[in-house]
Amino acid sequence: MTFLQKLIPWKLPRLAPESPPAPLEPEPIPATFKQFGAESEWAERHSLAKADPREEPVWVVNQLGREEVISKLDWQRYVLPESLKKAWNNADMLAAVVGVALMYKCGVNILKGAWRLAEIDLDQRRAMRLLGNALLHSGNGPEAQQRLQMFIEHNGEDAGMLATLGKVQLGNDQTDAAEKSFWRSLELDPNEWTAVLWYVGIHFEARRSDGEKDALNKIAALPGSWRAQSALGWEPLEENNIETALRHYGDSISKAPQPVPEGLLLSITNALLKHGYLIEMLRLVGPVFSASEHGISVGSNLIRAQLNLGQLDAAARVVDALRSVKQMTWDEALNYWEVEIVKARREVADAVQLTQADVGFIRFAGPIWLDPDSTIAEHFPAKSKDAPTILFLIHTMIKSEEVENTPQMRNSISTFSSAIPLHLVAHVEFHTSARTVTIVPWARQGGLVYERSPYPDKIAANIARSAQLKIDYIVTGHIKGEGVLWPSELRLVRASDGELLGTVSTEFEMHRPQNGCFELSQNLTKLLQSAIGATPISPPDEYRIPVDGFWWYLGTLNTLLMLRCVGMGPASNDFWIGERISIERVLDFCRNYPRNVIARILLAQIALATRRARPKVATEFIDKFANFQKENPLPEPLNGVLQRVFNEAFPGSDS
Repeated sequence: MTFLQKLIPWKLPRLAPESPPAPLEPEPIPATFKQFGAESEWAERHSLAKADPREEPVWVVNQLGREEVISKLDWQRYVLPESLKKAWNNADMLAAVVGVALMYKCGVNILKGAWRLAEIDLDQRRAMRLLGNALLHSGNGPEAQQRLQMFIEHNGEDAGMLATLGKVQLGNDQTDAAEKSFWRSLELDPNEWTAVLWYVGIHFEARRSDGEKDALNKIAALPGSWRAQSALGWEPLEENNIETALRHYGDSISKAPQPVPEGLLLSITNALLKHGYLIEMLRLVGPVFSASEHGISVGSNLIRAQLNLGQLDAAARVVDALRSVKQMTWDEALNYWEVEIVKARREVADAVQLTQADVGFIRFAGPIWLDPDSTIAEHFPAKSKDAPTILFLIHTMIKSEEVENTPQMRNSISTFSSAIPLHLVAHVEFHTSARTVTIVPWARQGGLVYERSPYPDKIAANIARSAQLKIDYIVTGHIKGEGVLWPSELRLVRASDGELLGTVSTEFEMHRPQNGCFELSQNLTKLLQSAIGATPISPPDEYRIPVDGFWWYLGTLNTLLMLRCVGMGPASNDFWIGERISIERVLDFCRNYPRNVIARILLAQIALATRRARPKVATEFIDKFANFQKENPLPEPLNGVLQRVFNEAFPGSDS
């Protein structure tokens, strides 16, 4: 017993542990708000928003026309003031800025712009609706109501104005007056979005689901109504009653104006996707979808469903249709979907067991970017016909589980296995007296064939002897994609008997492949000199590879290889659809090295290969290719030679 216990022998009573507060019942959200994607509006009225609104993400379009995400606070601080300044004297632009600011709940920040719009806008109904909303969101609800009522008295009733008045009255806690304003708005236009939403919302607040259903059915009975019918589909979806939901959605689409409004299709596809009814969504919406009318959001929902169902060709057709609209702000999303389709095709291809009859070989003489019969070849030294000919095969590779499951690592090793041999071919071509040939194994129904096991020397020799041209030696390579450094070995084999003449090896870093690649190139040159007597020569001045841009250079070689292979025939034409992303990267590579001759030759050859393999894609890049070539001319006569290649790629254009 402690001293304290002797002084205080009695036991202190134990306090009962505090019971946790009973969890609050979550405020139910009307089905209509869920169907229309307006949960945030309901949350705002009922103070349910949990996140700091200043940290909410905002999508913006940067100077390159690409979308990026910033916080709402940064948007208010930096984007909004500049946007207001640019739009100050243009009513249409100013109305758009004010509308976006209200969508992001920036009422106080935008009030000055709303007053300015009221001064200059010839469309006073638009200006007054926006001003009323801005006043409401800035805490001036009574003034907003007064101004809207005066405007309606002087200018007559209008569905949009009445809906805005109802929203302001609701904000001023005048529910009965708001209900009357919303209903009068619906009598004038039964599909007025704000009126449908909040007329139903008022009845939901009074009688929950029963009130909501009665309100929706009342609106649906009005002549010309179609929006309420779509909201009636949500609750059956929640109850897995797909037949009833589809009946309501189909009724809505059939009664809507043509072309069907984008917002209607978006809300229907969102709902069906969320509940997993992919086939039903495609059957209902697919026939009425138009890329130009319904855009990237509805299109993305279709693509997502098609990918999940394995309908890869259908997904690619939607991507192509959206591309044809030529909306720059869609590029990021379309690039994403193209990559996803490529991944899905590869998964299918990996599961197919190829036979010897399925695989053919595509052959390139010399560097892939230097056709021996082209006028470009005249600017590089010719090789003696008696020089030994060395055949290079695309490298085989093995990938660890980590590499296989990490997209960046998996894509990098695939690029290495195809592009590094192409670099070695050019290096040997310009540093030795030997002639070079590349052979690429190609699946007639699918794409590049990446072998996992190294080629046995005898098999490599058999491939060389069956190449239908004189081959003296063959170089094979194998990469082990394991860990941080990837070991690689080259084997030099005599074609006549499969005898191994020597090996060279190195290790690659994924993010800095130039170190290992330059070491491999130099050691291979030395091996060729000692083993087969290939005479060293000095490379031409034009052959300069940018060291810092070596990773981009490898990617550019790989892009040209893929385009050449895709262009070999219609059976291959559906395999690779990531060309837009790759071509953009090639252009970025050239912009970083505008005076580099090899980069420019690659760009010209890629333009020509794109024209032959993907004519539609080529037309999208005409201006970019032409502008770059015009703004960054190389010294003559090479510039004129390359210009003729661009002209061949884009006949009839101003390139």
